[in-house]
Amino acid sequence: MSQFEIKYPEVTRDIIYQFASGYYKNEPSLEKIYKKFGDYIYSIFIQKLIGQKFTPEEAKKIWEGILRHKSHLRMLLKRDVKLEVAALDYFTSISALIEEPIIVEEKIFNGLREKMMVDELTGLYNYRYFKQRLEEEFSYAKRYNQIFSIAIFDIDDFKNYNDKYGHLKGNELLCQLSKIIKKRIRKCDIPCRYGGDEFVIILPHTNKKGAFIFSENLRSIIVKSEFNGIISLSGGIATFPTDTDKSAEDLFNYADKALYRAKFEGKNRICAFPKERREFKRISLKGKRISFDILEPKLLEGKIKELKDISPGGIAFYSDTAFPSSQYIEMKISSKFEVIKFKGYVVWCNKMDNSLYEVGVKFIEISKETAKIIKGMD
Repeated sequence: MSQFEIKYPEVTRDIIYQFASGYYKNEPSLEKIYKKFGDYIYSIFIQKLIGQKFTPEEAKKIWEGILRHKSHLRMLLKRDVKLEVAALDYFTSISALIEEPIIVEEKIFNGLREKMMVDELTGLYNYRYFKQRLEEEFSYAKRYNQIFSIAIFDIDDFKNYNDKYGHLKGNELLCQLSKIIKKRIRKCDIPCRYGGDEFVIILPHTNKKGAFIFSENLRSIIVKSEFNGIISLSGGIATFPTDTDKSAEDLFNYADKALYRAKFEGKNRICAFPKERREFKRISLKGKRISFDILEPKLLEGKIKELKDISPGGIAFYSDTAFPSSQYIEMKISSKFEVIKFKGYVVWCNKMDNSLYEVGVKFIEISKETAKIIKGMD
């Protein structure tokens, strides 16, 4: 299915021809389509005709120019001409907006576009298509006050799987996983291979709860499927406009941070990007009184307010200041009975409110003894 057909199935080539003939003014069904999209309908028309995108204002001018040129050609040639012919001549003879317009037979055009946008190994959409569709979905949702989510998945310890079974088996695993994803999505969902062993799915008209339920079901199916527990899946989700309405890039980054959290918290789980403190469960530390000392960098001394979670893989805590991503940290945690030293780097820093941040640090150096102490704390 082509990009156009996924998003605008009601706008067919026949409808474009009828609009070009002015029939929509007296046809209720066509008038209904125009009312639904407004001037955005012209962007759809031009994208359908030549495969390139313009703003509604630009597209409307181009559309009107093509219709005028079509009428002019009919007068000169004393016969009607196809809309595509008029569009091609308009861009090559009249307009300089596009140097090489793409106007070819529709099936050929869609076939070529599919090959450019589909990952050869898995049959899912590729990175290029994902970036394009995410921007489109973001713009569409913002324009029409819609909600949508994205979910990023990563195969846990995929490198170890490749090392043990070989790259051919690794590729087979990616293909098997892709087939499962295809079976579980709706027609409107957009499944993509982001790269390597990472997958991302755009979920239109889906709130955070719905995205979490879908993602958790997929994770559970993967673990219980023909893989028999050999592999597991971690995932992160973010939702427009709940988490951000600023940019598609921000939304993706938030989902990516949630994926980092899932990896940090032990893998084989789905995490949603948080916006409010109530979305967190605080881990009880059995009444232990804990103090923090920043050994490096010193400028962060005294910034930590409260420990949120700790495991052999890393630590999460609350802070009254933001920590830069990838910031190297050397820290000492002291309680009544233990002193824990470790080195790590910041993998996320989420703003909870105006004066509170949640920070996640991944360990890069920790002793076995320290790991045992941490394991006994939660």
